Amino acid sequence: APAISTPTRSRLVYTLNRSVIRRRWAAIALGACAEAAPPGVGGSPGAPPTTVVAASAHAPSAIEAQRLLMTERFRVYTNRDLVGVEIAGAIKNVIAIAAGACDGLGFGDNAKAALITRGIVEIARLGVRMGASAETFAGLAGIGDLITTCVSRYGRNRRVGELIAKGKTLRQVVEGMEMVAEGIRTTKAAWRLSRLKRVEMPIAEQVYAVLYRGKDPAAAVRELMMRSPKAEIESRRGPRGKG
Repeated sequence: APAISTPTRSRLVYTLNRSVIRRRWAAIALGACAEAAPPGVGGSPGAPPTTVVAASAHAPSAIEAQRLLMTERFRVYTNRDLVGVEIAGAIKNVIAIAAGACDGLGFGDNAKAALITRGIVEIARLGVRMGASAETFAGLAGIGDLITTCVSRYGRNRRVGELIAKGKTLRQVVEGMEMVAEGIRTTKAAWRLSRLKRVEMPIAEQVYAVLYRGKDPAAAVRELMMRSPKAEIESRRGPRGKG
């Protein structure tokens, strides 16, 4: 399920905690596409190695999830930054739609690498504004999950972007899918949240324009590339590299 709901823009576990009294939650973030993960909890002895993050503000809950799930082929790390893990898990699907558009437009690996790199900056920017730790976005729940989602042939959100870039409408794409692509709804929530929190998210903004305003993907790319020059690294002392 998407970690940001529409139209309330509430985080999923925040909503659960308000709905169920005195319940301790641990969110599991895959550093892999679920479809490509080993079958069953922990996988079988012959399955490829997979790593995930168990995140909870209640440390014992994350440790218990780690204890229950870890095997020789399924490694579980813990993280107390539940906000960061949730934000990363949600917004990565928006960036994956953009990555799919890169594929559909035939841009190749260099363009996708640039998109992923700048995408994690947007995700971290929003996450930190919402109280997350910046370090989380350099880990499995952040850049790890984002890379997999953007490059895997199993990625539903990546496929959405690819099909739209090849000329299909959003309605045609949705009608032809058997499974839900969470990034479609999350894009709208992320776009609204970026304005509410006053966070600059140019890639998410262009994905929103393509999905909900019928913008041509090639035009969205041109607009991203022609934005005003920025410093790459954001700094409190030097020029602000927003975007």
